Amino acid sequence: MDSNTNTEKYTLLIGEVSSTYGLKGHVWTFPHTDYPERFLQLKRVIVGKKFMEISSAKINQGRVILKFKGIDHINDAEKLKGAKIFIKGEDKVELQKDEYFYDDLLGIEVITESGESLGRIENIIKTGANDVYETKKALIPAVKEFIKEVNITNGYIKVIYREGLKK
Repeated sequence: MDSNTNTEKYTLLIGEVSSTYGLKGHVWTFPHTDYPERFLQLKRVIVGKKFMEISSAKINQGRVILKFKGIDHINDAEKLKGAKIFIKGEDKVELQKDEYFYDDLLGIEVITESGESLGRIENIIKTGANDVYETKKALIPAVKEFIKEVNITNGYIKVIYREGLKK
């Protein structure tokens, strides 16, 4: 790791190494982004706590196969399993209206229209059809029928409460 480089600027989680791929140091990566093609343009990321350069990237079956410079054998790739992959904030993609970064949503408070707190978002579950926001008290589908307002600046999401949301 380059000790002169500030890792604080690399704060956006975009993926996680899930397993090895082949014998020459490639890894399967589970993307934590709606834009897995972003991996095809990236040159440098943080894997765990170490800066690494991407030498190749390929999308396959909804996951990404990455090859990092200096990782040339399955034994080296094995050590990366479970490592989170981060990028610099300046490498973020431009979002469409009503799209949000997971990092901006995690920890934000969820309240009902009547002002009852359902807790803070602790996890975001990807279901395929839509995301689900998980708090201590509720599971909230991230769809317009349930989400009335998202206010990142003031730190809350207002939801339309319906029976069955509470855990």
